[in-house]
Amino acid sequence: MVQEIREMIRTVYGKYDVWLRALGKFSLAFGSLLVIRNFMGYLPLLDNILILLILALVASFLPLNGMVLICFVVILGELYGLSLPSLAVGGGLLLLVALLYFGLAPQGALAFLLTPLALVLHVPLAVPVAFGLLETPLSAIGIAAGTVSYYGLKSVIGTEFVLSDPSLSMQEAFIEEMQAMLSNFLGNGEMILTLIALTAVLIAAFAVRSTEMRYAWQVAIGTGIFIYLVLEIFGVFTLDIPVSIPDLVIGVIAAALVGSVLQLFFFDLDYRSTEKLRFEDDEYYYYVTAVPKRKQERSVDEWTQ
Repeated sequence: MVQEIREMIRTVYGKYDVWLRALGKFSLAFGSLLVIRNFMGYLPLLDNILILLILALVASFLPLNGMVLICFVVILGELYGLSLPSLAVGGGLLLLVALLYFGLAPQGALAFLLTPLALVLHVPLAVPVAFGLLETPLSAIGIAAGTVSYYGLKSVIGTEFVLSDPSLSMQEAFIEEMQAMLSNFLGNGEMILTLIALTAVLIAAFAVRSTEMRYAWQVAIGTGIFIYLVLEIFGVFTLDIPVSIPDLVIGVIAAALVGSVLQLFFFDLDYRSTEKLRFEDDEYYYYVTAVPKRKQERSVDEWTQ
């Protein structure tokens, strides 16, 4: 039954891949813009859902990095609507993230975009598990960029600034508020723990799934989840970082489901039918372990046609 559904989805995607890709990019862009609006909401212009739909439609025809730039511009507009110190600190942070991201791994746009969404939905573990199974450790740069952007903006928005001296000039008050935002960002232990945990999960999942062991992808998923849980528990007991148990459970379940679906579509092997084969030529003997892909079983009627 599962194989039948998989083959049906593959068939539909093969016929309509161009449209489905465009729809996927539109959904990702609109979801990202909607999250930005709900997360910030300081620019009245972006309260208009029609504006978000138009921006998402434009982004669906651009490369993913074009979508990243559109999100950056929208965030800068939101920060401007909040305050000038917020724009200075948040804009500077985004500029630094953009320079590092585009300079080191501009191909990691999907990881960059998905990470903040996953953090908002409290399922961050699903992202490094997925990219550890499908991509390389370079995806860690995109994940790190998304993580720093999310927590950086959260720190800027969440800073409660109280002027230390009412007699300070406007410039001095401006600088003091910026210092408070930077201090809040640099002292964010949750961000540091999340960066370490997501990067460790990505590297572990990639390393395990690259091995030749049986059920490598399943073991990679389990290893990533285990490492994430260990680091989260470490953060709770040593760094006093609060962790929501329901969110943690939901995140683990989501990561396991995402990993299982990816394994079904990209690496579904039938280990019970593994064969040991030997070949030879004039110079060498070749010993090969052949593991067949799991295929949909045909009915009697299909075999006799």
